[in-house]
Amino acid sequence: MIPDEIVYIAKSLEIMHPDTKQQLIKIGLSKKGALERMMTLSSSGVPGKYECLYYLSCNNPFEVETYMQSIFEDLRYKKEFYTVNPESASKALALFPGEFVKFSDEVQKPIRKKRRKKPTPEPTQEQKDKIVRYHKRKRTQEDISKITKVSLHHVSKTIKQYETDIATFKMQGRIER
Repeated sequence: MIPDEIVYIAKSLEIMHPDTKQQLIKIGLSKKGALERMMTLSSSGVPGKYECLYYLSCNNPFEVETYMQSIFEDLRYKKEFYTVNPESASKALALFPGEFVKFSDEVQKPIRKKRRKKPTPEPTQEQKDKIVRYHKRKRTQEDISKITKVSLHHVSKTIKQYETDIATFKMQGRIER
């Protein structure tokens, strides 16, 4: 399970220090978990793509992040970006109490799409006849759906078809008005 409050170390996949051409490391805090934070990082105003390397799930993430940033203050590029070696940063992060995780070792579950419901079967002719009978008796579509055990969608569709057929028959003179 991916923890909620973490301090993470992520490497930039696109941005490098302009002078040293060294990859930048971001030391940050997230209440979303590592995977979710990596997915939302670039959309939150931070340019580029990132790969989470390590994270620490702990009770005091704000203090840990602040302390980590003070340790590497002399290697700060801008804001939360550093030119520190990722292994050095990970060794420092691992010293804090909490669950330290190398992100690549974690089993990552793919984000699931909402499972589509199986389509409900079309009502039988007998069910359609019952729907029309209850409709003529002024029952609500919700009641008809519960009584006939047919989805509300199919009840609505059957009633609409019935009303269309009646209107057509009246226009053709097959039913008295």
